[in-house]
Amino acid sequence: MEFYSHPDKLLREHLVEVAREMERAIQASPALGGARLDLCGRLLAYCHDFGKYTSFFQDYLLRKKEHGTLHHHGFISAVFAAYQAGKGNFVSGEVFRGTTGQDYFPLVAYFVVLHHHGALGLVEEEVVRERELEGDFSNISNVSLRPRLKVALEQAKDLKVHADEIEAEYQESCGLSGVREFLDQWIQVFGGLHRLCYWLMNKELAEFRQGLFYKILYLYSLLIDADKRSAGGTASTRRLSLPPDLVDRYRRQVFGLDATGDGRQSEPEAEIKQMNQIRERLYHLATTNLIQALEGEAEPHLFTLTAPTGSGKTLTGFSVALKLRHWVEQHHGYSPRIIYCLPFTSIIDQNYGVIEEVLGMLPDFEANRSAYLIKHHHLSDVFYTEDGKERALDEAMLLVESWESEIVISTFIQFFYAIIGYRNRALKKLHNIAGSIVILDEVQSVKLEYWDLIGYALKLITKELGCYVLVMTATRPLLFAPGEAVELTGESETTRGLFSGLDRVELLCRTEKEIAIEDLLEEFKAIYQPGHSYLLVFNTINSSLNAYRQIRDMLAGDPTAEVFYLSTNIIPKERLSRVEEIKRRVGG
Repeated sequence: MEFYSHPDKLLREHLVEVAREMERAIQASPALGGARLDLCGRLLAYCHDFGKYTSFFQDYLLRKKEHGTLHHHGFISAVFAAYQAGKGNFVSGEVFRGTTGQDYFPLVAYFVVLHHHGALGLVEEEVVRERELEGDFSNISNVSLRPRLKVALEQAKDLKVHADEIEAEYQESCGLSGVREFLDQWIQVFGGLHRLCYWLMNKELAEFRQGLFYKILYLYSLLIDADKRSAGGTASTRRLSLPPDLVDRYRRQVFGLDATGDGRQSEPEAEIKQMNQIRERLYHLATTNLIQALEGEAEPHLFTLTAPTGSGKTLTGFSVALKLRHWVEQHHGYSPRIIYCLPFTSIIDQNYGVIEEVLGMLPDFEANRSAYLIKHHHLSDVFYTEDGKERALDEAMLLVESWESEIVISTFIQFFYAIIGYRNRALKKLHNIAGSIVILDEVQSVKLEYWDLIGYALKLITKELGCYVLVMTATRPLLFAPGEAVELTGESETTRGLFSGLDRVELLCRTEKEIAIEDLLEEFKAIYQPGHSYLLVFNTINSSLNAYRQIRDMLAGDPTAEVFYLSTNIIPKERLSRVEEIKRRVGG
């Protein structure tokens, strides 16, 4: 008898494909334990669809025959994963062994497989005491588990009919055994998970639980991504190299600057202006301080780059990331992805354009555009170009949502939902965040009440996921305590004096009384000079529209004046078009 996982795919082939994909991904970024963890991933892959061997599922899939909820396969597959993990298959218990000596891999395997088609829940709500499992399950206090257990009881009876065939498939494809033994003992296996959950929640240190939490998220992310790829027939992408001096080469070609920030000496007449001098000094400071920090006794994982707006943080931060990536390749043997995150979609396009231009120096960039660089947020186009070919839309969606590229530009929302979230779609990318270099640009825009949480989470992912984090900002928020992060511009008075020339804004605060829009616009009319540019910011859409109409009418007689309106109530395409037109007119 042939068993299928999907209409066009044999179940044994699907399980092997998922296992290979998980193993490949772990080996490409061995940030959490390398070979030991990829063995754990293989076991989860082989077990995650065990419940599809039932005749109920095969009828549902191939013959569209309904058996109520008996075709649901997640719960019994999860218990089977716990059983195989408890047998010590593929891997010893040391990967998930707690300070109490308990091996939590059976509980981890159960929890990850249980939720591989949905969002994560609370593990303590997914187990019950062994004594509650007697009889017809009517004594179970958690009523939501009663129907699952009754379904599993029928499924176990059904699976016994073909137990020998299922065992033969597992033996041939991956070497697992004990199918019939499991079907006789599955209730006891499930009941034993409550004890592990109790020990985890009450006996283990918080530090151990934190580490276990990220191992669970990592394996969950790997499983759901590999499962979707196998189901959709989406082939893996290949990793590409990035030269550590790519930004240096770009600066020489575009600006005529060398790696230290000095201009072409053969052109003395090309005097560098103050802003450019500051940008070059920042670039030199950041890249030099990075190398010095990496050559120290302790390997740093947290960095900050504090510099005013307009000082060239985008290029500087990207160059730092490329050089750090090269250092990791040399010292740890893998290539970390670069994840560049910004607060708003409205500024992503600008930074994406800068990095796209730098990568354009690579001879194969156009042929492998998406393998090098993707942009991911809810408004971005979905496409994926590799080896000169564009993937089908469904494949492109899978690859983009899992951040399968050397450089990813996305939003804070996408990133933070992945590292502290629980939803399936958000966590699908977490395994590609592990071991990566994360750049958070303009992080001061995050609300103050989230700073403690974000700072805590960033420190955790450097410790538990092996990430490197670079926070770039003009006004550094208190995310880290003194000494926790390396400031790449330095902390000296000389460095702070470097940016004193960028104090280009004078704030005049008038808080003594409210001012009507009409009165404000009268003041604007009094200071307005033709040929100059002005920016007026309002805090509500209605007030901004009101002011825009009055200014437009006020300046109608000035042939040199053009008034632009920007707001989130304009569709993104039109908003971007207006931004580009403004930049063109003011020479930005």
